[in-house]
Amino acid sequence: MKFPFKISWRKQPTPAERFIMDFASCEGYFTLQEGFLAHHLAGRLTRGCIIEIGSWQGRSTVAWALGLRDATRGLQVYAIDRQHHENFDKNIARLRLEKQVVKVQGLSVSVAETWKQAAELIFIDGGHDYEMVKADFKAWLPYLMPGGYMVLHDAGGFWPGPTKVFGEEIMGRPDKWTNVHVVDSAAFAQREPAVKEEYYCPWVADELQHSH
Repeated sequence: MKFPFKISWRKQPTPAERFIMDFASCEGYFTLQEGFLAHHLAGRLTRGCIIEIGSWQGRSTVAWALGLRDATRGLQVYAIDRQHHENFDKNIARLRLEKQVVKVQGLSVSVAETWKQAAELIFIDGGHDYEMVKADFKAWLPYLMPGGYMVLHDAGGFWPGPTKVFGEEIMGRPDKWTNVHVVDSAAFAQREPAVKEEYYCPWVADELQHSH
């Protein structure tokens, strides 16, 4: 059968392209390479939740949640903020990430006082003063599983507070941490003893490799 017009079959986006489109649809200061990192780390998790301290409009939340969803293990990210931006709920709903994201409103150190769930990854991006970052680190560290990841945003020289805490608590204690890396301003390490990483996402690893 002939059509009087030309039919153009649109190629389906690759997983990387789909992630970029979803991630870029949310405003925020989390860079694309940091987004790839978040997706990559979230996909490696097998045992515990993600604790996110500081969510704002949900750009970083979306990156963690997409990684969890793609890994299909039923894990969740708990997005803690004293006041989420009005776009937070819209972004989570628009991308259909309600099953992966649990919104928690309150001061992170106060939430930690009554927390009862072990975390396999903790992301600190709340207040950036040294005292506030240190308080978040100390409050949530007891919940981090052996082999879990601690991630500090705006560290690695970008902000004095997170950078100093990362230097003192991570770099200054090599017997406690391993696999220390920095991607853009996201500095992270794995708590000893490290466990075998069971998930590998080739397209994310490839994107991170090409960023250096």
